[in-house]
Amino acid sequence: MKFLQDQETTVFIRKCSLKAADDVEKRSATLHIALVLNPELVKSAPKFVQESFRAVRSVETGILKAELAKDIDLQSIEFYPDPRYKKEMFRTQSADLKALTVEREQSETGQDLVMLHFTLVQPLEKHLWSWVYDSLGQKIFAKFYETKGELPLEASAPDEPEPKAKAKKAGRK
Repeated sequence: MKFLQDQETTVFIRKCSLKAADDVEKRSATLHIALVLNPELVKSAPKFVQESFRAVRSVETGILKAELAKDIDLQSIEFYPDPRYKKEMFRTQSADLKALTVEREQSETGQDLVMLHFTLVQPLEKHLWSWVYDSLGQKIFAKFYETKGELPLEASAPDEPEPKAKAKKAGRK
């Protein structure tokens, strides 16, 4: 199974920024999205995501955040408000997950969660803006479809240098 392909998961839109331009074709929205990682979902992830997940999940390492030097290419992501009804709110036509980070956060109940954060840039349309306005900060659901080619299960190809994950250690109090 390819990472995230045909997976349904909870996501949160944390932030959205807009790029204005006189030319309508050059307007875009950058969405900062987070999803909860769990051991089952991570099994099909590329090795660099698996290793970051293990390091951040382990409290003993003191690592709170890992910045990943790779992107994940996808064909489309479908967003909807409820997994039972699957009435599509918004669907990307193509999507590349960029600026990947794996971070440990606390939920409202105090539970430690490991989150995958990424940015998604889309052409700005009225429908997208309306959907972001309604969804910002809310728990929504996403289904990821048709990854482009095969995602490598290794962090890099043999002739490429190893990607570096910047680790942020927990500070002492």
